[in-house]
Amino acid sequence: MSKVVLITGCSSGFGEITAKTLAQNGYIVYASMREMSARNSVKAEALNAWAREAQVNLQTLEMDVVDEDSIQNAIGQIISRSGSIDILVNNAGWGGLGFIETYSLELAKNQFEVNVFGLFNVTKAVLPNMRRQRSGLIINISSIVGRAVFPMFSMYCASKFAVEGMSQSWKYELAPIGVDSVIVEPGIYPTTHFFEKLQSNSPAPNEVVNSDYGDLANMPQAFGQKVAQMIESGNFNDPQLVADAILKLVNTPYGERPIRVVADPMTETLYKPYNNEAEALQKKFLEMFLG
Repeated sequence: MSKVVLITGCSSGFGEITAKTLAQNGYIVYASMREMSARNSVKAEALNAWAREAQVNLQTLEMDVVDEDSIQNAIGQIISRSGSIDILVNNAGWGGLGFIETYSLELAKNQFEVNVFGLFNVTKAVLPNMRRQRSGLIINISSIVGRAVFPMFSMYCASKFAVEGMSQSWKYELAPIGVDSVIVEPGIYPTTHFFEKLQSNSPAPNEVVNSDYGDLANMPQAFGQKVAQMIESGNFNDPQLVADAILKLVNTPYGERPIRVVADPMTETLYKPYNNEAEALQKKFLEMFLG
């Protein structure tokens, strides 16, 4: 029997590609996004049309990860239609960049509302079903900046560090009920409207502040130009690599999945030793306190 997958943030990018990849591999996929009757209506219909043409079991679903009623309604629909949720992919994300002096508390909170508390909300909502069936898989999309940082990305980095901490703790916490918690760490992928979204979620430049920070103030513009050059040259990571990493985790039996997967060929050789050392330290830490 095909397993049922719920994926958040499927209007574009990793979510959309992962939804298509898992559906093409025989999974029953619920591709969720917010504002399906408004700004994402065209994207939702395009994904549904693709599913009909590809003859796969993929359905779009209205869900806002920061709205608990929306989450409960969406999960209720899935259980009613398919009977269970076997796999959750927490992909929805929100990011911006800027000096901390220019950040409003509202902008800072927005990143945590989606990246941390939204992920928390959806995970908490699917767990009663997974606990009853004594099985399940939660895949949390973090980032390489959940382990190392860029300047001016402090709030985004902090939110992804939080995702790493929650996911690692859940790995142990959920083991008694047969539920696995794992992390995928993408690198820089110029997905659909990547830099436009980043800019729209960032504080407005402040010339007085910027002048005192010197050349670092030019980092957002330089970063955007670098991404644009990568896109134009074709020399950038293919987002399909992230979907393939998720598919591999989904197909791996319980007990054999690594806690972290680095989905970035450019930095994988740097991060793998780091993650391995961190995991060894984590095990020693638990042994010290829990025996």
